[in-house]
Parts: sequence; structure tokens; C-alpha cells
Amino acid sequence: MVHSVLQAVGLVSPLAAAGGTIALQTLTAARARRVEAAREIALAEISESRVALLLRECPDDLFSMLSRYGRAAIEGAARDNLRLMARVISGFNVQAPMYASEFLALVDLLATLTPSEIQLLAIYVLVDAETPIPLESREVEVFRRVRVRAVPAVYSTEMEFKATCAAIGRTGMLLNNGAFDGGAYVATPRLAQLESLTRFTTL
Repeated sequence: MVHSVLQAVGLVSPLAAAGGTIALQTLTAARARRVEAAREIALAEISESRVALLLRECPDDLFSMLSRYGRAAIEGAARDNLRLMARVISGFNVQAPMYASEFLALVDLLATLTPSEIQLLAIYVLVDAETPIPLESREVEVFRRVRVRAVPAVYSTEMEFKATCAAIGRTGMLLNNGAFDGGAYVATPRLAQLESLTRFTTL
């Protein structure tokens, strides 16, 4: 069923045009590779039962989500980014739905995340889970621990680390509170929402 639904929204590799130019065949082959990669990821991340439920309860939303997912693949989104998008589709709550418009806004954010940014967000989630809740100045302490873990293991300099935090700020998942050492970057509820939908710490 998943395969047929993907086919219905165009996530099926087109055949190279017979007798077409080499350029057309080359571009068609490139598109086919991207579509095939997206199809494989979707099949791995979205179960038959979830597709059946979404088809029954919210087919319009499913069409919108898969169409946007397919466009992201054709535009060159990385495999990890596609996997995050597929997990959001799989986690779509039909009882209290994130409407397709909200999904499209979230996907636009997911499509722009770099591997370095995804890695840093995963560190934030893991450190947050390890940090005792009653701790005073908890947000600042999480930032301290993230920085210790990320520099120099992930980022060679403090400046590179903070630049990545600042870049993630565009997504609304990290916020500079300006209260510590030039500003501690703290996680927002949007980051918790993303992790609950995508489990991106397991990429």
C-alpha cells in the first residue's frame, strides 16, 4: 500500500525518455535516483498501518505532506533530512492533527538543517535529558554541558559552536537568552516537539 500511495503522489522514478538527448536522459536519471532514495526512506520509516490510517482519516493532509516530501527530495534534501520528514509524516496525529500547513512549515525547517546542525540539536536533547530538573539556572547549565561536549569534539572552536547555535536560531528551536557569557542558547518547546515526532537522536 505504501508503494502505491507514493506512486499516486509522483514518488516513482520516471523512465528516461526514449530517443531523448543525453542531457535530458542524464537529468532524468538524476531525478530518478533522488526519487528512488526518497521512496526507500519513506518505505522504511512509514508503516503500512500508518498509511492506511492516514488514508482513511485525512487523505488531503497525507497528499499534501507526501507531495512536499517528494519536492524536497527532488530539490536535493539530504537523506537524514528526508528521514526526519518521513518520521513526521509517520507521527502525524489524526486525533489532534498537526494540519498540513503546520507540517509544511516544519518541513521547510527540516529541509534546511545541515548535518552539523542536526548533530548539535541531538546533543541538546541528550544533555537536556541528563540534566537534573531541579537544578537552578537549568537552561544555562544545559548550555554549559552542551558546549563542553561539542567543543572541540564536534566544533574546533567556540566561535564555530556559537555560530551554529545562532544559525539554528532561525528555526525557533534554540533561543539566545542573552543572560550568560554573551548569551546562552537554550532549547525551546519546538525542539522537544521535533524530537517527539522524529526521534532525530537515533539518526
